[in-house]
Amino acid sequence: MHQRRIAVFAARGRRLVRLTHGSSLDLHAGPSKDDDHPAISLDGRTIAFVTDDADGERQVATVPIAGGPVQRLTHAAWAAFATPIWSPDGTTLAVPDEEHALWLVAPRDGHARRVAMDPIATIGDADFSPDGHRLAYSTTWPTSAYLLHLLDLGSGRNVVATPPLESDHAHAFFGDGRTLFFLSARQDRPVLSDRTSPRPIWRASCRASRS
Repeated sequence: MHQRRIAVFAARGRRLVRLTHGSSLDLHAGPSKDDDHPAISLDGRTIAFVTDDADGERQVATVPIAGGPVQRLTHAAWAAFATPIWSPDGTTLAVPDEEHALWLVAPRDGHARRVAMDPIATIGDADFSPDGHRLAYSTTWPTSAYLLHLLDLGSGRNVVATPPLESDHAHAFFGDGRTLFFLSARQDRPVLSDRTSPRPIWRASCRASRS
């Protein structure tokens, strides 16, 4: 469980900083000039983030939230990783990159496995199901439209979860893992008040995604 009075963010010239009870701690004193996209593990002990290596490539790393040595997880020569997402049990990070791929990275040893790739669309918005068996993610196309995908990590089955052309994205699993909430640009929306976002929240069943 997260410690509710701790915040982690990039600051001081893109340094990774922890803020606790009004005091701050620089968590990464290494040579990197650009630490970004911090994500706290569900047990509140570890921060995953993206940092520059010596060649300026964007790599994935972790650091204890209490402070300590930084562990570089990826060492790819072409790396341009984006925001890491923790699995519920803390054993895996889902990390999209700018090469239109989605990776699973093990915080323990840095082992990386590509689980999705698209030659055209950019992958983002990754989210684990509560049991950690599935990943939901969206692809962004050159037309700025979105597609919502469900990936079964056991079987590798990857399906488009909602009808194309609806621009569904920004999703989150419900606690039972059987329902996915998301934003949509679809036109069959309900009547909205003038105080409501122009993109209402929708939901879809996830049961059909299991093999």
